[in-house]
Amino acid sequence: MANNSKITNQEYAALVKQRAGKSPLGRDMAWAFLVGGAICTAGQGLSNLYQNWGMDQDAAGGAVSITLILLSLTGRLFGHDRAVYVSVTTFTLVGAVYDLLRTLPDGLRAACRLDGFLAVVKETLPLAELGLGWVCPALLGLVIGLGIHFLRGGKRAGK
Repeated sequence: MANNSKITNQEYAALVKQRAGKSPLGRDMAWAFLVGGAICTAGQGLSNLYQNWGMDQDAAGGAVSITLILLSLTGRLFGHDRAVYVSVTTFTLVGAVYDLLRTLPDGLRAACRLDGFLAVVKETLPLAELGLGWVCPALLGLVIGLGIHFLRGGKRAGK
C-alpha cells in the first residue's frame, strides 16, 4: 500500500482477516453462560434471603435489584470487599424485619402488641409507608461498609 492510496474492499477484507485473530466463540459463550448463571444465582440467593427476612416476593425483587445495582456501581470503589456486601445486606434486614412484622396476620400482630411499634417505625423509617423501608438502611449499610473498607486502608478482608 503506497502513501494515500486507496485499497479495495477485497484488499481491506484480506487485511482484516490477516490481522484479526481467530475468535474463541465457544470459550466466550461458555464464559458468558457461567458469568450470567453466577449473577442469576446471586440474585436468587439475595431474593431468598430477603424473603426469609420477611419481605414479600415483589419487595424482595426490588431490594435485590437495588442492592445489585448499587453494589455493581460502587464495587470498584471498595475492590469488591466482602465487608461492604455483608454490611449492605445486614442493614437491609432492618427494613425486612419491619415488612415481616407488618405482614403478620392481624391476630398474631395484635397478640404480640406490635401495632404501636409498627406505627412508630412507619413514621420514623423513611419510605416505610411505601413498602420501601429497606432502602435507607441499605444505603446506611453501604456507607458503613465503605467506612470499614477505607479504615482498613482500602484493603479487602483477608489480604
